[in-house]
Amino acid sequence: MQSHKLKQGKHTTGPPLTRHALTLVETVLALTCAAVLLACLVPATAAVSGKSKQAQCLTQLARIGSANLIYATEDPSNAAIPIHPQFYTQNQNDPTYIGAYEWGGKSGIGKPGHTNDPGIFGSRYGTAAGFGPATRPLNRILFGELPDYTNDPGSNYVNWESDTQLALDAMQCPSDTGPPPGAHCPDWRINTGRSSYDHFGTSYNANIFMTGNSAGGSMSSQSPYLHRLRDVPVPSETVLYQENIGRWAWAVRENPQCQWLGAGVFPEGTIRGWHGKNWMFTAAFVDGHADTLYMNGHESVAAYADDNANEQFRCIVVRGPSWRLDTAPLPRAEVPFAHPGGSRASYENCVISE
Repeated sequence: MQSHKLKQGKHTTGPPLTRHALTLVETVLALTCAAVLLACLVPATAAVSGKSKQAQCLTQLARIGSANLIYATEDPSNAAIPIHPQFYTQNQNDPTYIGAYEWGGKSGIGKPGHTNDPGIFGSRYGTAAGFGPATRPLNRILFGELPDYTNDPGSNYVNWESDTQLALDAMQCPSDTGPPPGAHCPDWRINTGRSSYDHFGTSYNANIFMTGNSAGGSMSSQSPYLHRLRDVPVPSETVLYQENIGRWAWAVRENPQCQWLGAGVFPEGTIRGWHGKNWMFTAAFVDGHADTLYMNGHESVAAYADDNANEQFRCIVVRGPSWRLDTAPLPRAEVPFAHPGGSRASYENCVISE
């Protein structure tokens, strides 16, 4: 009987158990400690998330770089950057083709130019203008054959609409949040919540650095664009594609003499990349690898000066440690059509503000 009582847990000795209620001071202290811990954890979590997105962005750029090598190998002209079929139909009266985005991606809903209609009807980056996902050369290697809806808008334009809603993972940077306040292309800037992926069809731009002639007439390129891949002199350092937020960084200087390039448009003369650091941008290189480059203007080269402002070559950024935008000493590649209006194709009116 005794042992049975012990198993039941009946104790007849010792002081009675009591509960201790937290005082107001103790409660405040506990809440304060919890808030401090949370404040410490949030930045750490954000930093981890940011690094994860940057790593994913680099992985996607490496995929694009590898696909680009395959394209160049298969292309009869060994083009370093895929050339859209519509390139060969251009003339002086048709300024639609630019070259920075049409190598891959979905149908963009940005910059008007095809018609006066907005969105899927008028975008110069869209299916209606002939730049849908099925026509962008690198897509075939990355995503397989896609249906071509250029001449088939579908009932209520459902096909054209679907081309703007594709989820082409390799073409979308997870940190793509659109343009910084007060800067970049006017048509993109007024839609500050619109990602580059939605506006242009891709989060990344091809390196078509300084392609064109600011006075109009014949254009030429000192970038990989329009050159053969095997001719690029330093493949491991030559930028091929980069996150689109860094496309105009070469043209931003604090020097007052550089106002012709739009200097001072960006707050404090800096451009913050999508991954949170000033002048830091992810990029794919000609040899197929991807890395982050620091683009705060280490070298400006006279050979790439603006045609009408040779003395102002110091205003542009051409090279930095382990990266370069140019293909010197290759001769400039000629473009077989003129660009009207005296504008430079690689500018797209995006360097200067409205």
